[in-house]
Amino acid sequence: MKCFYHQEIDAVGLCKSCSKGICPECAIDVGGGLACKETCIEAVQSLNALISGNTSKVAQRLRASYFWPAFLMVLGILFIAAPIISGKPPMAYSTISGLAFTGFGVLLAAYQRAFNKAYRRSAQSGSQGGRPPRPPHHLACGSALGGSGRMVK
Repeated sequence: MKCFYHQEIDAVGLCKSCSKGICPECAIDVGGGLACKETCIEAVQSLNALISGNTSKVAQRLRASYFWPAFLMVLGILFIAAPIISGKPPMAYSTISGLAFTGFGVLLAAYQRAFNKAYRRSAQSGSQGGRPPRPPHHLACGSALGGSGRMVK
C-alpha cells in the first residue's frame, strides 16, 4: 500500500479517522492510533476519547449483568418460601412457579457468566495487538468508528 499523499512512498499505517494509508512523513502517533499529520489529529483524539469512555461503560454493564438473574432467583425463593413462612401448606402452583423462576435465574446467571468471560477474553486478545475486538451486538453503540489505526505490514 502506498501513502495517500505521497504515491511513491510505502505506507506504514492507516489513519484511524479517514483510513487512508500514510507514510512516516505524514503519520503522527496520537496514542492509540495514527493520524494524518495535517487533517485528522483532532478527529483521532476525539475517537480515542470516545473509545475510552465506551470501555468504561462496558465495564459497568458487565458488573450490572447479574442483577436480573439474582432478582429472578430471589423471586423464586420467595414463591417457594412464602407459604412455609405464612404457616400454610405449600401449593403446587407456588412451588412450581418458584422452581421455574429460580431455575431460569440460575440459567441466566450461567449464560451471563459465560458471556462475560468470553467478552473479557476477546478484549484481552484484542489489546495484545491487532484490531480491537468488536463488542457484542447488544453492547455496540450503533456506529462504526473509522479505521483501526494499526500498522500495515
